[in-house]
Amino acid sequence: MVGLHDRNAGVDVCRDISTKLSRSRLVVFERSAHFPDIEEPERYAAEVRRFLDS
Repeated sequence: MVGLHDRNAGVDVCRDISTKLSRSRLVVFERSAHFPDIEEPERYAAEVRRFLDS
């Protein structure tokens, strides 16, 4: 999970990591920077639930 506007981690780096991990799925938060859990808490919680349910 990464915020689209995250200048620390960045989408490109997270995409690269995701392609190397089996069964991974990259989730990009369109309205977030480095803290999607704070900036988009409802969607963040839903994504964590989805991960835990899989």
